[in-house]
Amino acid sequence: MTEDRPTVTVAGTGRARRSADIARATFVVEAIRPTAADARTVAAAAASGVLAALHGAGVAASDVHTAGLDLSPSWEHDGTRMVRTGFTVTNRIAATVRDLDGVGRVLDAGLAAGATGLEGVELALEDEAGAAEEARRAAVADARRRAATIADALGSQLGALVAISEGQPVGPVPLRAAKLALAASADAPTPVVPGSVEVSVTVSAAWELADAGGR
Repeated sequence: MTEDRPTVTVAGTGRARRSADIARATFVVEAIRPTAADARTVAAAAASGVLAALHGAGVAASDVHTAGLDLSPSWEHDGTRMVRTGFTVTNRIAATVRDLDGVGRVLDAGLAAGATGLEGVELALEDEAGAAEEARRAAVADARRRAATIADALGSQLGALVAISEGQPVGPVPLRAAKLALAASADAPTPVVPGSVEVSVTVSAAWELADAGGR
């Protein structure tokens, strides 16, 4: 880097959009009982039922895993002090659904089998490398355009590139979240409408300014 030449430093952002090709859902199984052992037993039975239902709905065993398992005491205030009333076991089961047409069926199967909650549905890309590369190229081009605009406004032009770095990639981010709606009929699966996914990359780049002060 030439010390006697001014530089311009800018940030550039690039984005790439793709259609989601997988869905991730996390089911919650919660059991509250007077003893920890009873809570664990009830939660374990319910979780086994949910796992069986997910497999029956077409989710491969390799696409299901335990996302969290917690045991905690339950407390209530009796007017003078906190009193332990029992124990709560919370088991979170994460499932990846590769057939987007079957997402609603999987959700319904897990909930019907004993899941007490659903921590949302995330539409994502199984492999975001291609989208990230496209976004990265767009980010560099955006940075160069910004720097060129600044240089032109100063009556200069861009010289040599002296530094460039990439920020933490952001993405994939659903542009339109999965839409869930209650089925009109008990026999109809919950409709899930997937949207696009956006991968974003930001770079910071610095160029020398050539012919500063006029061409």
